Amino acid sequence: MGEAITAVEREPNEMQAAFVFHYTNTPGCIGNGAAAARAAGYSDHSARDIAAGLLRKPHVREALVRYARERLAHLAPMAIETLREFAANPDKYPPRVSADAAKALLDRAGFSVVSADRKSQEDDAREKPDSAKTLAELDAEIEQRMAERRRREAGLQVVGDAEPVER
Repeated sequence: MGEAITAVEREPNEMQAAFVFHYTNTPGCIGNGAAAARAAGYSDHSARDIAAGLLRKPHVREALVRYARERLAHLAPMAIETLREFAANPDKYPPRVSADAAKALLDRAGFSVVSADRKSQEDDAREKPDSAKTLAELDAEIEQRMAERRRREAGLQVVGDAEPVER
């Protein structure tokens, strides 16, 4: 006896595949389930309900995710080149753009770009859930976040342990 095909392993039928195509490609249908259903050949009268049903089907959702990943994979080289351009030309672009591009490139390459101080704070936060923290630890965390917010609202940027500087 053959193995049963699960819903996720099943491929969309012809009309469902057309729906996926229109939902992800056709101007006016992208992200619009009812329009994509009509473009795929489903009834005008029930397009909205059909789209809602299709978007709940695991194999249709999986096809949408698969297609989105394929499209993003094709765009990745262009995005990397754009980031490289920003990072390589700090005099041509605002410093923040160049720095953010460099950080994004490092992040995508698998390198951590979080400062050591922030990393240790994040590691500490991950080690201990809020429910396990003492009142003093929670108060200190709240005060730190409020101070950061006040500095942000005042237009100040804090670099490491240095005094706040105007942006």
